Amino acid sequence: MAATAAGKMYWADLGTDKIQRANLNGSGVEDLVTGGLVSPYGLALDVGGGKMYWTDFETNKIQRANLDGSGMEDLVSVGGFTYGLALDAGAGKMYWTDWGTGKIQRANLDGSGVVDLVTSGLRLPTGLALDLGDRDVGGTDDPSPPPPVRLSASPASIERGRSATLTWSSTRAASAEITPGIGVVRTPGSRTGSPSTTTTYRITVRDAGG
Repeated sequence: MAATAAGKMYWADLGTDKIQRANLNGSGVEDLVTGGLVSPYGLALDVGGGKMYWTDFETNKIQRANLDGSGMEDLVSVGGFTYGLALDAGAGKMYWTDWGTGKIQRANLDGSGVVDLVTSGLRLPTGLALDLGDRDVGGTDDPSPPPPVRLSASPASIERGRSATLTWSSTRAASAEITPGIGVVRTPGSRTGSPSTTTTYRITVRDAGG
């Protein structure tokens, strides 16, 4: 998900769990937010207010920060999985889709005043756009958003020769692969091992659509 402002483009990267920006020609890539994110997805800018907003469908939060990445705040914690996000900065409102609960919701830009707008007839709502001329909300009902996934280690760090247990889970995943050194796995699952060197594991999951 990407947005632009003041000669810059901004995006959320699910693979690296970062929010970044660059010049419009692709040069000058900067890391803006590198901590406190699990699966950042929807991204929207309030240029006049100097803020960027995003959803995180693993932590089930809507967050924001200044356009330089400083001052990160948690705004809303929801009951499902937040995906699409759109702003009506002039009216001081933000709108989002939640495919965990099958809703489109709205709140003030500070996260207060959460209102359910559409609560029925949706399967897995994801993309969202605002027609501010008519004050209407338009959404897409996408049957195949990325499958949420969780991967954890217990204990999180170990000394050489000690063992740790990896545990993973995902909903709607047709396949899962853990790298390095583990390969294709069933989900949910777990595995105990003793890596000989410092190792960071990453899990990649795909749904039936690839």
